[in-house]
Amino acid sequence: MGKVRKVLIVDDDEICTMISKKILTLTNRHLDINTCVNGKEAINYLAHKMSRIFELPDIILLDINMPIMNGWEFIETYKKLLPNLKKRPFVWMLSSTMWPEELERVKACSVLSGFISKPLRCENVLELLNFN
Repeated sequence: MGKVRKVLIVDDDEICTMISKKILTLTNRHLDINTCVNGKEAINYLAHKMSRIFELPDIILLDINMPIMNGWEFIETYKKLLPNLKKRPFVWMLSSTMWPEELERVKACSVLSGFISKPLRCENVLELLNFN
């Protein structure tokens, strides 16, 4: 994947977002971290940057349960946006609860790199930064 420089956190939970930002920064203080509070805001963010390869995130941490547009709705819209993105970010589902059927859905989804249980921990970040 190369060097991770940009991360986009898509989560409506302010505390989880704060923890994720802190853990990411502790693991790699040179990361550029942006946040969106729902899937629609994240889609707009990506659409605005789609042709600017250096502004697109390398990794997206995506919550499942959010207002306006949840994680699964984001994925469906993101799939349509993918052909126009100059770079394909790795998308990780990040959630505090995961039912077995949702975990199977994550595994079956070609645009998801995997699942990480909240809260984000240093070992998760090391896995993210070394994922290929």
